[in-house]
Amino acid sequence: MLCIIPGIIFSFWFILTTQTIVIEKVGIIEGMSRSKKLVSGNLGKIFLLSLVVGIIGYVVQQIFGFIGGFFTNTPDALTYSENPELITTYLDTARHNFIITTLFENIGQIIVMPITAGAFVLLYYDLRIRKEGFDLDMLAQAMGEEVPAAEETPTYDSQGPVL
Repeated sequence: MLCIIPGIIFSFWFILTTQTIVIEKVGIIEGMSRSKKLVSGNLGKIFLLSLVVGIIGYVVQQIFGFIGGFFTNTPDALTYSENPELITTYLDTARHNFIITTLFENIGQIIVMPITAGAFVLLYYDLRIRKEGFDLDMLAQAMGEEVPAAEETPTYDSQGPVL
């Protein structure tokens, strides 16, 4: 228990390292320190997001495992053990089941991974907005774009716009 809890906290500190490295174009060490800085004080939010994403992933995996089960057939080991000539049929069936199961598990992962990545990218931007006041102007400047000047808003009086 003394190793598990610190390990979980340690993993939460560095959960945004990938997003920091890719978005901010920094090195590994700087990305890890930025992740820890952004996450500090928000471990509860990180835990809840990880829990929700984990539950979604688990449900999707179970659904695809269930669907994959329709395409497999479970061989009766007793039938094959009584007749040694059928052992190759048993092994072929087991190999077929393994391939089908792996295929459906991979399809489930293909669906879940973008959801997970998107959730943590949104968390990264949420924490930057809350901690650093990050806004679209800062994003445009970081990408090397020129920020357009704000248009003057007309003033109004009781007669309408003042020119």
